[in-house]
Amino acid sequence: MSCAHGICGSDGLTINGSAALACQKLVKDYDYTKEILVEPLQYFPLIKDLNVDLEPFFERLKSIHPAKIENIAVSDSKMKERVQSVEERNSFDDAIKCILCACCVAACPVMLKEDQEFMGPAAVLRAQRYIFDSRMGNTADRMRILEKPHGIWSCKSYYKCTQVCPKKIKVTEAILKTKKKVLQELRTKEEQEG
Repeated sequence: MSCAHGICGSDGLTINGSAALACQKLVKDYDYTKEILVEPLQYFPLIKDLNVDLEPFFERLKSIHPAKIENIAVSDSKMKERVQSVEERNSFDDAIKCILCACCVAACPVMLKEDQEFMGPAAVLRAQRYIFDSRMGNTADRMRILEKPHGIWSCKSYYKCTQVCPKKIKVTEAILKTKKKVLQELRTKEEQEG
């Protein structure tokens, strides 16, 4: 209630049926002549009152990291500054804004009704951040992780994640962009093999 800036992401709630950060919402934003219903975030196990267990959320975020982490793509053996153009940075800039509030997961119809094992929009967004970073050296490994069951292909592009994102991240567009990149890599691999 104190910051009103939506920085920490720790106050995600369901307000009148929609995931949101409580610190960014004011009573005047709603029709306060009617009851305003405040509930815990959907999808997550309830701990008590409005508190939910976000451990499954953080486990999914960890799942997008390859077992062998080769983070930096280095062209030669000497360590030097890894230069990145503005265009290269812009390709994943939106994903860096994510504050891990889990509102996108709580709003995702796929996770709520269709595939509760789906890794979720936040995890795919985090993977997108690494896949499009020109300085990373393990993008193929990350794409293979996204291709697993309950991975990127479970997303049905309902755009609910984008609608509720308190940082105005175009989550669905990032997921679609990542799907396109994965498909391009698959085609390239098939052409090289065939």
